[in-house]
Amino acid sequence: MAAEIEQKGVKTETGELSGVSPHVATIVNLFENRIDKFEPTHLAFNDALTMKIAAIHPKRDTFCRIAIIHTAEQLPFGPFSQGVDGHCLNPKLEDSMLRDVDGIWAVSQAIKDYSKTYGDLDTKFLVHSPLTYKDPQTRECPVARFNLDKNEVGMVNPCPHKGMDILVGLARELPHIEFVTWASWGSGPEHIEELKAIPNITQVSSCCRLLKYPC
Repeated sequence: MAAEIEQKGVKTETGELSGVSPHVATIVNLFENRIDKFEPTHLAFNDALTMKIAAIHPKRDTFCRIAIIHTAEQLPFGPFSQGVDGHCLNPKLEDSMLRDVDGIWAVSQAIKDYSKTYGDLDTKFLVHSPLTYKDPQTRECPVARFNLDKNEVGMVNPCPHKGMDILVGLARELPHIEFVTWASWGSGPEHIEELKAIPNITQVSSCCRLLKYPC
């Protein structure tokens, strides 16, 4: 997606979106409009498309761009680069873009070390504050769930960089325990098929029957 945008351009001389799908065009327009409306001082993002939108926005000089690196697969270098579909579609472009942002937030010391070792890229490791998990209405911490009496072990978004191999290993080592998964953006067809082959893993639609597995 990012590669296609780089090759054909996000905007034509007349201001029209060119060379992108309607879905991507909607995202580009949405982010551009939000930047215009809110006039942020800082803009944080964790994907190449938003990184490019921020880089070419007319108000680019009015805000700082902060890239958030969650996984090694996002990075355009090292042994895990392009290891997950949809991540790092154009390594050369994304490498130059990363080196042009105002700051890079690594979500772990491991990502910080990886970035420096394989890409000589300086990042800042910042601990993800638990304050971000507060209820948006009450501003209180989420209700504690004492769920050790439940019969299932659940995982949302089973995929490699969420630790799916750990889930699979546990399910095979503990055949008497029932596991439940909810597929999401990182769950590819090959991951779904692997989970289907394990008898004590049940896959549940992400939009249906959620109340059957209360926390």
